[in-house]
Amino acid sequence: MASIERTAYPRFKRRPSAQALTEVYTPNAEEFVFTRKHGRGPSPTLTVAVLLKSMQRLGYLPRLQEVPFAVVAHIRSCLRLPPNTAPDVGARTLYRHHAAIRDFLQVRPWGPAAQHVAISAVHAAAAVQDHPADLISVAIEELVRQRYELPAFSALDRLGQRVRTLVHARLFQLLLGRLSKDDQQLLDGLLHAEPHQRSMVDALKQPLPRPSLSHLANSSATCAGSKSSATRARSWLV
Repeated sequence: MASIERTAYPRFKRRPSAQALTEVYTPNAEEFVFTRKHGRGPSPTLTVAVLLKSMQRLGYLPRLQEVPFAVVAHIRSCLRLPPNTAPDVGARTLYRHHAAIRDFLQVRPWGPAAQHVAISAVHAAAAVQDHPADLISVAIEELVRQRYELPAFSALDRLGQRVRTLVHARLFQLLLGRLSKDDQQLLDGLLHAEPHQRSMVDALKQPLPRPSLSHLANSSATCAGSKSSATRARSWLV
């Protein structure tokens, strides 16, 4: 599983600064109107506002219990609601709030169409990138660009792993099909080592010595015997 910290997946900061609260989580005039329209009563009003600003920040609708207290307190203060007001509504009301927020922000929910977008983005990236975290970030960027709601991180992680495995398997088969029997035997021989000796693959992995006349002389003598083998080992890549 890829580490979420190494991807572009948006998350709350547990201790947002006062500047971040003001710049990111303060509702504007249009959002005030939307919040008052869809929230009937202090708690529903706060719920709509918290979810709206969270969606704008994250690209997905979080669970209410995941929203940091500082964010809730700031939005509650902006709405001038009683200090004891908490975001809390029933399941059906919450579903309606989600739909209204997506419509207001013109964001499409995660579904088959969004999944196709993510798969296409990862499929194209996996041909030139390998790290799972990078592939997840590519999918996130494309979903945001096409205004789709982000799914749970675990869903993107599973999707990235499946597509990466598929693309790499095809690449391996393509490379294998281009190798002659002699090339395959040569590659297999790179891993072979006699007792108390190192394999050819170890020799290929050795870093170059520091540039000096003595190292140059020693390297010339050492490489003379293995030059032809190393050249053959690399030739199939050309």
